Amino acid sequence: MTNKINKNKLHNFRRNYMITLYSTGCPKCNILKTKLNEKGVEYEICDDVDAMQEKGFTVVPMLEVDGKIMNFLESNKWIKEIR
Repeated sequence: MTNKINKNKLHNFRRNYMITLYSTGCPKCNILKTKLNEKGVEYEICDDVDAMQEKGFTVVPMLEVDGKIMNFLESNKWIKEIR
């Protein structure tokens, strides 16, 4: 199942989306943090392992955008599409 995000709304992401980065500080987590910061994306960081396990995450980083969960590769693609 692919999580679809309306590409027409990407330019309004600061107002339209709740964004959470689930991170343990690993190298891939830091890559996503850097890319989000470079694009000026406002996001929250969750480093609570128990909360991640409750969501069923077995790997990090995971990015949640408006309730849609994306793994590292999907997150990179989404960030790349932000203008």
